[in-house]
Amino acid sequence: MVAAQQKYGDVDKKVRLRHVWGLTQDMRILVPAAHATVGKAITTSGVTTLESTDLTTFPPRGKFRVLTNAELMEVTAVASSYLTVTRAMDGTSPTSHSTDDHIRVMTVNEIVTVIDPGERYHEQEVYVKERA
Repeated sequence: MVAAQQKYGDVDKKVRLRHVWGLTQDMRILVPAAHATVGKAITTSGVTTLESTDLTTFPPRGKFRVLTNAELMEVTAVASSYLTVTRAMDGTSPTSHSTDDHIRVMTVNEIVTVIDPGERYHEQEVYVKERA
């Protein structure tokens, strides 16, 4: 990472993306940072509290995004083993979530530079800076 910082400036991490083209420095990407599992299944879209088995690696406060299955949610409060969420963010749909489904904290990252290792590998390496 030191070499990348010397070459590209202020970067936090390198992310490898498969089958994604057209990335530019004007874009942001979501990168998983921590995870837990759903403690109690939810089956309706009106539920705004998500119970988890272990939130010790999650931010203790502040708004942040989580991804469960294909639904992106914004966490507005954390209390004990419960997340208060706004569901179906950024065009995703509210879906049912089963016990033991993964909950992933998703950090917003600014793209610093995109390295295209070539068509042969069908992937791009992206150096990113986590946005505060």
